[in-house]
Amino acid sequence: MQIPITDLSNKGSSSLAQKIALVQGEKNWTYKELHEKACDIAGHLWADGLRPKDRLLLCLENSFDLIASLLACFKIGVIVVHTYTDFSEAEYVYMSKNTGIKAVITSHFLYEKMKQIKHPHLVYFSFNGKPKDPAPSFEPDLDQPISISYTSGTTAKRKGVIQTYRTITETMEGAVHSLGHQALARALIIASLGNNYAVMVYLLPALWLDGTLIFPPNNQIETILKTIEKENPTLAATYPYFLKQIIHHPQALKTHFTSLELFLVGGDLVTPELYKEFLSVTKMPLTQGFGMTEAQLLFLDLSKDPKKQGSIGKPVVGVEAKIIDSQGYTLPNGKLGQIAVRRKTPFPGYWDFPEETAKALHNGWLYTGDLGVEDADGYYWFRGRIKNVIIVEAENVSPIEVEEALYQHPAVKEVGVIGIPDEEKGNVVKAFVATKEKVTEEELKEFLKPLLAEYKIPTQILFIDHLPRTITGKLDRNQLNKLCCHK
Repeated sequence: MQIPITDLSNKGSSSLAQKIALVQGEKNWTYKELHEKACDIAGHLWADGLRPKDRLLLCLENSFDLIASLLACFKIGVIVVHTYTDFSEAEYVYMSKNTGIKAVITSHFLYEKMKQIKHPHLVYFSFNGKPKDPAPSFEPDLDQPISISYTSGTTAKRKGVIQTYRTITETMEGAVHSLGHQALARALIIASLGNNYAVMVYLLPALWLDGTLIFPPNNQIETILKTIEKENPTLAATYPYFLKQIIHHPQALKTHFTSLELFLVGGDLVTPELYKEFLSVTKMPLTQGFGMTEAQLLFLDLSKDPKKQGSIGKPVVGVEAKIIDSQGYTLPNGKLGQIAVRRKTPFPGYWDFPEETAKALHNGWLYTGDLGVEDADGYYWFRGRIKNVIIVEAENVSPIEVEEALYQHPAVKEVGVIGIPDEEKGNVVKAFVATKEKVTEEELKEFLKPLLAEYKIPTQILFIDHLPRTITGKLDRNQLNKLCCHK
């Protein structure tokens, strides 16, 4: 560990003091300013009684204060509970009870949704002035938890994923080696930092390498494009659904993307059409990555080989991977199975969910719950969540496979596939489709006949204006099921 995570902001007291660390619109902070703010916040938290292993709920829009607060917690060993700003009141209450929080850092506006939190806690809206005394120096146990981030909850109840000083360091090292120093020099942060994937894969590695973090003043597409034009970022990343909005915006064709070393996309299905449209608009290839809350960045496709478009790539530095069957045995290339991954340090587990931790970990291997295939060249191909597999007359149907086939039709804009109960077949396939132009259910079914086995072709296709999505832009299959029941 070259630079302890507890001291990331201490670059402000070094020769880097005057280098710009953070940019947002017309505002910027040097490494010195970031260091001073993080030290002040750490001092205030310590003075108010927060100690190592206490839990603090951090709920702010992307901002300099969020980053300073995060680094302050790292300095004194307070465990950060990451949350999105648009969770529901019930979700904030659940997380606070699950982790036993002692403090909250948020805004007056966001706190309106947190008033039902019953635990005794300190609430901070801002940190003004210097603390009476600085926080004492802190030497962490590398296996001590320092972060809790909740799973998306699209297939089960949200679980708090623990990260330790050691696992965060290994994630940072893997990101640095895989993304490269040049890409991390000026990282554009589009995703919410309520997602600790963005924190560990982009934010912390960029600071580690003395880089500059760039934040759009808001999340409007036009603002993001103007920020790319003005600030010349070397790295950007987002979700497929949001990326579609970026490249379809009229301003995109007038934007210069030439400064970018990498533009990463992941978190959901990336269609061949998206690859083509992105290349047409930006004149650069799109890079697909794959990760999960439990293990962060796991795979990356850096090949720029058109034949590998749609692949999630190869394991990043520090990650081993394999495809396994239902008994845990390794499958040969080309066989569909569960993706299992392993780092040097095993996944620490879920907060207060030992049974779920035991289900996920097997001899150091993390069973991801994701289906995939490894090809002969060592590239992995994501095929959906195991829990979403549709069993039709004892045959497995991957929703992703059906969605990919439907996306090939020129009239299809968005598609989501689920299984619905059927008395004769156990389940049948149902598709929800948003269209670009008029098309009938019969025409789509006829289109699928040469692409899919008969039992994989949807028995029902429902046309809707747009598909439901989660906070991170993923297709929300839970909502599709509810919509199906409602219909």
